Amino acid sequence: MDSWRQPKINIHKPHKSPCGLFSFSPHQQSPTMKYVLAILSASVLSLAASPPSPASPPPYIKGCSLKKSDLDKCAVEQANYALPFVVKGDKERNVPKMNPLVLPLLELIQENKWRLALKNFHIYGLENITVSNVKVSKSNLKFTLNVDNLDMKSDYEMDGRLIFLNLEGSGPSFFKFVGGSYTFDAPLSSYKSKNGKNYFQYNKPTMEYTVKRVHLQFDNLLNKEFNNTGVSPNKILDDNWDAVMEDIDVPFKDVVTTVLQGLVSSVMDDIPEKSMFPE
Repeated sequence: MDSWRQPKINIHKPHKSPCGLFSFSPHQQSPTMKYVLAILSASVLSLAASPPSPASPPPYIKGCSLKKSDLDKCAVEQANYALPFVVKGDKERNVPKMNPLVLPLLELIQENKWRLALKNFHIYGLENITVSNVKVSKSNLKFTLNVDNLDMKSDYEMDGRLIFLNLEGSGPSFFKFVGGSYTFDAPLSSYKSKNGKNYFQYNKPTMEYTVKRVHLQFDNLLNKEFNNTGVSPNKILDDNWDAVMEDIDVPFKDVVTTVLQGLVSSVMDDIPEKSMFPE
């Protein structure tokens, strides 16, 4: 498990500047191990195609005055109001539809140990997210996303060692995250656009999360070392879901925070500072 802790990240697509979807800050490289994370998505990659050109603020975004004594409460209310509009997609701002969110290929590779490719990766349930615990200022944005059930389906290919199993297989896969709370904390920085207005840049967030249960299922999965024991490797993975999540902790967080940064940036790029924090 510790071999995930100091990965090197390679993204096999163009970077967006200054705050786009694929602007990773690489972790320190392990001298013996690294993982390669690739996210290939026509819809999500469109966010990284070119630098933003701020237009009018999204009509579903309502600002909150910094002078309000209940600023954070106002931010929670406005975020929950805006979220259904964002999940439905906003073509003008290159925000993809997220019911479901589709990633044509998501690949995680830990060199010399393990590879997992998830093709046609569909995430269901994002329309049921609620926002809580917002802490916002001109220099930082922290919030929690809560969702009772997230279902994920894809076609997978796996080969290598995950937790203590030496696995290989391909076919349909299914994941279910139950009772999840995901907290994101990101610095904000101000920049002046060519139109003379100040905008906020949403920088790469950190993420902490809790989840009550994760269900895992990989059809046609084989344990290469003990395939004739009669014990299903899927049952072992599902029974030890917390160990699996610990083993993939770093790449899982990088996937989520990278996609979130792109989505939030695509909305915030069109909101002038004075509209976000009106007097």
